[in-house]
Amino acid sequence: MPDDNDTLQLQQQQIQIQAQEQEQTQAAPQQVQEQRQEPAAGPAVPQPEQIQEAAPAPVMEEPAQQQEMTWKERRAARRQAAREARERQRAEQKAIRQREREAAAAQKARQQEDRAIAQMQASVQPVLQQMKRDPALALQYEASASTAPLLNEVEALEQCFLAQYQASHIPEREARKLLDRIRILRNGAHAFDQNRQDYAFEEACLGEYIRAHELKMPQGTTEAFLAYGRRLSNSGQHLRQQIGALRESLFPGLNAGEIEQRMAAVEQVRTGAQVPAYQEVYAAQIQAGEMTLSEARAAYEEQTFRARRPITLRSFEEQRKAWQEAEGERSFKQLLVSYDTMAFANQAIREQDPRAPQLNWEQANALAREYLEEAVRNSSFQIRVPNCEIMGLILDSGRFKTQMETNSSRALLDLDTRKNFSQRCFGIDPEALPPEQYEIYGYASHGDLVRESASNSVINQGSCQYGHIVVTLRKERMLERTTITIGDSLSNQFTSRMNFVHSPDLQAVGGLNRSEVIRAAYLRRKAKQAGETPPLDVEQLLLDSDASYAELQYHGGVRVEDIESVTLMADPVNVDAPEEIEQEMPAELVERLRELDIRAYKVKDGELHEL
Repeated sequence: MPDDNDTLQLQQQQIQIQAQEQEQTQAAPQQVQEQRQEPAAGPAVPQPEQIQEAAPAPVMEEPAQQQEMTWKERRAARRQAAREARERQRAEQKAIRQREREAAAAQKARQQEDRAIAQMQASVQPVLQQMKRDPALALQYEASASTAPLLNEVEALEQCFLAQYQASHIPEREARKLLDRIRILRNGAHAFDQNRQDYAFEEACLGEYIRAHELKMPQGTTEAFLAYGRRLSNSGQHLRQQIGALRESLFPGLNAGEIEQRMAAVEQVRTGAQVPAYQEVYAAQIQAGEMTLSEARAAYEEQTFRARRPITLRSFEEQRKAWQEAEGERSFKQLLVSYDTMAFANQAIREQDPRAPQLNWEQANALAREYLEEAVRNSSFQIRVPNCEIMGLILDSGRFKTQMETNSSRALLDLDTRKNFSQRCFGIDPEALPPEQYEIYGYASHGDLVRESASNSVINQGSCQYGHIVVTLRKERMLERTTITIGDSLSNQFTSRMNFVHSPDLQAVGGLNRSEVIRAAYLRRKAKQAGETPPLDVEQLLLDSDASYAELQYHGGVRVEDIESVTLMADPVNVDAPEEIEQEMPAELVERLRELDIRAYKVKDGELHEL
């Protein structure tokens, strides 16, 4: 047990320790608080050695003050950042409102200027027309034309690009997209050149003409005229920038020297030192007034594309020779024997004319050629389309698509069989030919769509399965690249061989129909010798040959430019689902056809109506 002196001494030490703790708490309250929060590991009796090791108050004072100042600075920095953010936001909103006010003011000024220019043009245009009719000013108007019209530059680029396309590997699809850009620029350049010539003429002569004739113009005409001139100048700069960008994209893959040569050719065409190619090719038609410059340009473009396409139609004479010399069951001579063509033909002829001579193949072929050429001479080249929706898609794409592209058909769909057929009949390479360059299929008709729509029409019976929209093609554009078979070509691929439509013979007739054609040809020749000329067209040909239709194969593509008219066959005859026949052509489709210079018709209740 401790004595009283020890107890007193211990109490004094505790009092000293409490005083020291109080001083430390006042100097560094945070540190003392953290120390007190530590759990006690033993009895609550402090040891003198541990008390002496505690950090003195002066050492703890500086870090504590630094901590307090850092917190204050952070709080002040946050407040300052918030104030600056609010100020920036207010400044941005103020700038946005200012820009909106400036844009609104600019738009208002633009609208006012538009109205002033429109009023000026409405006042000036009649005067300009009078000035153009004035003989004394006519020469001056011609002299106002630019010596370097933008239209010439665009047309020169077009001709140069077409020349390059013939000797390049640019895909046709990409080339057509570039030409579409050229057409848009060409229209803009033509309008700009015309406006620039008018403005230069007005600038030189209008004021004097107005004073001489004491004409009164609205107030502000001069200011509006000058504003229009500034706009015209800006428009010209914009067009030149577009032409420069087009120039760079027209000659991909060429080095600097080749591009320089191309641009030299462009300059020759632009300055008139060289006549554009399309004017040379169609000079006779242009001079005779049969073709405008625009039509000649479009025809030359199309001719250029078709000349670059792979050959899909070999010489028919070579194919006939190769076919006739082939060995085995597919030999032409073997097929003649297999079908007993001449035996059946002579028998059918003698039933009509017992005194008829015995015909051989050469004689029969000569008769058939004469008969077939007469039957199809005045025929119409047509394609059936399922409905108006598909017709609209054709207009969208600018061309008819092949079975290889659409993977669809209203008849037999067998792409491998069709490829083999095209290879055998047209000499194409199915591994190399792009899908869009296969042949397009249609049919020949007499062209009388009311007669074709009748229920007893053989043409309608054979073609209505493909749709109730009849597309009639421009024959002059298709004649040299169209072939024909009498009957379905796929069914008769081993017994017939396609001929050009303008010179068909017996090889174009299916094996089962050939003897009937020979009989009909003989009887027609005999009727002519007797002074009779019974009617003969495609309908009669199908009746005579017992064929379903006269199939046409169009080579080199069928584009919208090749379409002459589109007719809705609204009379539901010879179809499996009459309720599906459309009764009206949508107004928007009719309008699109008109814009493309394509006539729209409807056959309803046995009458033809132009829409």
